[in-house]
Amino acid sequence: MTVVGARRRVVSTTLLIALALLAALVGAPRALAATVPSPPASVTMTSGNGSITVTWEAARDGGSPITGYVVDWGATGTLATTTTVPGALRTVTFDGLTNGLSYWASVCAVNAEGRSRDCQGSTSMATPGTPGLPEDLVASQLPGGTVRLSWLAADGNGAEPSRYHFSAYMADEWREIDTASWVPGPEGPGRYWVDLDDLPTGAEEQFHVYATNRFGSGAAALLRYRPYWMGEMPAGHALSDGAEIRSPDGRYSAVMQDDGNFVVYADGTRPLWDSRTWRGRDTRVELRDDGDLVVFDALGWSLWDSGTAGNPRSRLAMQDDGNLVLYAADGAALWSTGWDRGAGVVRDTMWGTQQLTTDRSIVSRNGRYTLVMQPDGNLVVYAPGRRPVWDARSYAGAGRRMVVQADGNVVVYNEFRAPVWDSGTWGNPGARLALQDDGNLVLYSVRGEPLWSSGWDRGVGAPRDTLWATQQLTTDQSLVSRDGRYTVVMQADGNLVLYAPGRQARWSTNTWNGLRSRLSLQIDGNAVLVAPGKRPLWDSRTWGQRDVRLTVQDDGNLVVYAANGRALWSSMSGRTY
Repeated sequence: MTVVGARRRVVSTTLLIALALLAALVGAPRALAATVPSPPASVTMTSGNGSITVTWEAARDGGSPITGYVVDWGATGTLATTTTVPGALRTVTFDGLTNGLSYWASVCAVNAEGRSRDCQGSTSMATPGTPGLPEDLVASQLPGGTVRLSWLAADGNGAEPSRYHFSAYMADEWREIDTASWVPGPEGPGRYWVDLDDLPTGAEEQFHVYATNRFGSGAAALLRYRPYWMGEMPAGHALSDGAEIRSPDGRYSAVMQDDGNFVVYADGTRPLWDSRTWRGRDTRVELRDDGDLVVFDALGWSLWDSGTAGNPRSRLAMQDDGNLVLYAADGAALWSTGWDRGAGVVRDTMWGTQQLTTDRSIVSRNGRYTLVMQPDGNLVVYAPGRRPVWDARSYAGAGRRMVVQADGNVVVYNEFRAPVWDSGTWGNPGARLALQDDGNLVLYSVRGEPLWSSGWDRGVGAPRDTLWATQQLTTDQSLVSRDGRYTVVMQADGNLVLYAPGRQARWSTNTWNGLRSRLSLQIDGNAVLVAPGKRPLWDSRTWGQRDVRLTVQDDGNLVVYAANGRALWSSMSGRTY
């Protein structure tokens, strides 16, 4: 018996299996591979004032999103500059270009597959615009306090400047001057100039000069300048912080410093004379109408004067020989600082980087005291009659010298450049060393505070039983009681020892360490024994007191006294308050 329906089902199943196998062999349809993008369309350039703007239409992405556009551009005939912009942008502007030059640009699109094979380009020209900067703006000082500004003509960028404009920030306000009438002047071909009078000296001024043409105003050239007096200053004028008078040859200057000191300098660095009026800012030196030259502090108090009142119409001249001279109306010299005697001549003061070599000296203003760098290497202060007042005990031998260093430390070096004595005052740049009329050799800070001193002359035969604020005992130096029985010695082993008769040690700081230490009576009242490097080893704990003294007494007691005579510390009982 034949079953027709079953046979049909078998045939249908076989056909379906065959069709499935055929589909597997042929495979599913595949997507097309991504490519680099096409070049952007419609690249155009438009000109601005010193600028070019490049625009384009979006490129076809080639099946991968565009990540950016690469713009190659430059002036015609020059190498390309490449700039990349994000893919979302269709424009870029290039500024700071030269008007009148032709520029080109080409644009390529970029995606993950790379850069389009062909780039679209365009050419344009930057159009004329506002003027450029006036070039080489300079200031020169003329006699009588006049300042001349001059500059080279500005580039018109295709349209010549019609005029120049000038403004200045003087005395805390801007002053604008229209300069339509200015023409090239005596400063040279193509240079323009203007003379300015009654400028305040000392303060830094700002000057602006800019050009205009039919397209507008150009950028301003800026000059900062500090006016000064050239040659001389007439009566009725003053020098404030930073102001100066310069000699006609420019080598010498009389400067009112912002520390209050009025100083004559050679070559801008070597002081020849000063008024010794360190009183801080807002001090001024004024040549008054009556002919008196006066240094005033910020409150108007007189700190120094030339004593030349009664000479109206006088003038103060800074001469080419380094002499600052006050002249009367008839030309007679009323007062002067003295001419420059040369770099090798030192007076009563030494400044940073100056030296004393063998047999060189400085002399107090009254001529009574002399500081000498001896041939044996010892640095000594002498009173009249060659009487020693103080010495550093720095027997350095040949090649010795004393240096006031730029860091504020006074050092005696031997021939091997090794220090054999120093004041221990580093960290004070700008300090000065002065030999005073009382025989005291003092190192002052830039603020006029004493940092170190040798002590004043107490007369012939006076015992050295006392150490005063800012004084020191260095290696082998000592104090002796008035009766001569007790001695305090700063030993070479670093120990400070009080000896009784018979060389019996009565007290010590117990600081022997083999180092060249020093005992310093600080300006704050504390007696401190320090090792090299300013490392404290011992102190009296008497800080907070000014004008103290350390005395070795006839009873064998070493005492720190306050200015009112109260004992603050003693070797017998320690701190007493």
